[in-house]
This record gives sequence, C-alpha cells and structure tokens, in this order.
Amino acid sequence: MTAEVGPGQGEVSGGDRAALGDLVHRYAAAVDDGRPEVVAGLFVEQGVLVVPADPRRVGETLVHQGREAVAAAVMQATGLHVTYHAIVGATFTPGRDRDEVIGRVACTAHHVRAPGEDDAAVDDVWYIVYRDRYVRIADGWRFARRELTLGFRERRSVKVPREG
Repeated sequence: MTAEVGPGQGEVSGGDRAALGDLVHRYAAAVDDGRPEVVAGLFVEQGVLVVPADPRRVGETLVHQGREAVAAAVMQATGLHVTYHAIVGATFTPGRDRDEVIGRVACTAHHVRAPGEDDAAVDDVWYIVYRDRYVRIADGWRFARRELTLGFRERRSVKVPREG
C-alpha cells in the first residue's frame, strides 16, 4: 500500500491524515494508560524515540532504538501517579516518497506525582513538540522516528481525588 497523495502540491490525503492523527492519539493514550508494549508496537521494528537526557537542560538527548528500547524508555512514565497527554495540534507533510510522511505534533503533557496526605500533588507540565517521521508498512502507518522537543515546563499544585 502507498500513501494517497491529494490534489495540489503533493498534499497528504484526508484518509492518511486521519490515520496519522489516530496513530499520534493512540501513542498518547498508551502512555497515559501505562502500556509501554502498546507504545512500542506503534513503531517500526527498528524505530527511534529521542527524548531529552535531562528536561532541565537543552541539548543532550537519549536515543532509544528498537521496540524493546522504546518500551523501556516509556516505562519511566509508569512510575508517576498519572500522566495526561493532550494533543493540541498536528501537521503532516509528504516525505521523500509516497510511503513516508513528516509530522509536527504539539502536545501538553501532565506528569502528576503521587499526592500527599492532604491530596495535594505536583503536576510537572511539559509543553512538547514531537518531530515525527512516519512510514507505511503492511499494518498501516507507524513511527520510524519520534523526537521530543521540550519547549518549556511549569509546575502546578493540583488536588488528586482519593480512591475508595
């Protein structure tokens, strides 16, 4: 299967845009649901996830290549009380050929640490842009490369409902 090219200057078709939008939302949902194996399955076999080595500093990155490495990187988020990734914008442009698309996805990511005795918790909010390269394989669109660029962070005090 090849990517559908729409009318005009080689636009990504509406059908492919919908499938790519679904892919980036499934990534966010799988991270939030603590399912690193699902996240890894959204990448091609030797796919690459690039993340900041230290979110307090610009420049140094960690490169995780292959599904097993991607799953291990995502496991770090499962130690948080809750995460919440909201996709706030996405653009998709044709790549080098009909089976490649380049994406820019803006996301607000909440990382909430476990609440204290008073139900107060800290939400470390990241304002992210993902620079993506997608390829179409037999099963549909997958990430070939996803690079997280952290624009800025803020910390908020939040209240977390107690269970039970």
